[in-house]
Parts: sequence; structure tokens; C-alpha cells
Amino acid sequence: MSATLGKLNNCILFFFLSSYLVSGQRFMIEKDKYYIEIIRTNIADVFNRSTTMRLKSNEFNTVHIKLRMATSNGDYALFDINKFSLVDETNKLRIRPADVAHRMALQELSFPRLATQPLQIKHPEVENDNSVPDSFHFYDFKGYETIEIPMTFSAWGKSDTQILYFRPGMYKKKKLDFYFPFPKTSTIGVLYYGEEKVAIVVFK
Repeated sequence: MSATLGKLNNCILFFFLSSYLVSGQRFMIEKDKYYIEIIRTNIADVFNRSTTMRLKSNEFNTVHIKLRMATSNGDYALFDINKFSLVDETNKLRIRPADVAHRMALQELSFPRLATQPLQIKHPEVENDNSVPDSFHFYDFKGYETIEIPMTFSAWGKSDTQILYFRPGMYKKKKLDFYFPFPKTSTIGVLYYGEEKVAIVVFK
């Protein structure tokens, strides 16, 4: 599965990430219903087993942010990762994650992907489900341009290109791997959950 933005090139882009985030620091969100703990940020390895997404762009690199979520009362609750976005204050961009992965048993798997438009082909990793709202667009960041990467996927000799979102799930705790496109010209990103600021990430 690949993502395309800007002029294509023949290289898979990756970058080095350094951050002022403190590992283990917790951030409460959604009226203290959940807490988010930043685990680490690191290089988005081209061959990372956590994602099948590959970004090709002259303008954007890939940010990998690993975090842990948990409910504050220890009970299962519906957790919607579509509410996460990474904001570039310099260029006034609000960016949707290109992929989100999590651990299940001994494997790292992408969250179930949903297509925003009717699928043109059948694919084992993407489906339509109009009963699941795309909550990424529930929040209006006035003055900011929305960046969503169209994902191209193939099956049985055919291909389709879609903007994707993810199926929410019932969890009481979960480790998450986020992959965001991020402009090469920027050094600071702000992670949001809905309209709540979670953390500031500084890139060098």
C-alpha cells in the first residue's frame, strides 16, 4: 500500500527525529476519560513491520510517534483514533495519520481501514462501512489546511486510491504506532485529540 503527495520520486523517504517529549509523561483527554502516555519517537524505518504504508513525496517525510492509551477507570471503552491529528503551526496544516498500528498477540497490525468513498475493488485490508462516522472531520481548525494522504492499494491486478480512516475499538489499554506525513520545512508538530492538545513534538 502506498501514499502519494506532491511530485513522486523513486526513493522511500525517511528521517531522523529528536524530541523534547518526556517518556512516561501522561496527558488526560476527553474529560479525563483516557490518559495518553508518549513512549517514544524514532526513525520511520522503511521496513517497519508495524505498517504496510510507504510514502513517496518530495515535500513530506514520515513521523512515527509511539504512545500508550488507557482508560482512567480501568474499564473497556470505545476509543476513536480518527480524532488524532498532527498540526504544523508553521505552515498552518492539520494532518490526518496515514496509518495507525497496534499489537495483537505477537503481531503488529494496522487498525482496520475504512474507505471514505465506495470501493472500486475488493481488498482484504480495506472495506466500506457507512455506519462508522469519520470523526476526523468533526473538528474545525479555522485557518488550517487539511492534509489527507490518498492511499493506493492493489488486488488481483487492479488498483484503487482512497482516503482512509480507521474503525474504532473497545479497549482499556493499548499501545499505538502513528505514522504521519510531515513537511520537511517544519521542525515542530502539535499532536491533538479532537480539539485537545496532547503534546508538542520538536524535530531536528
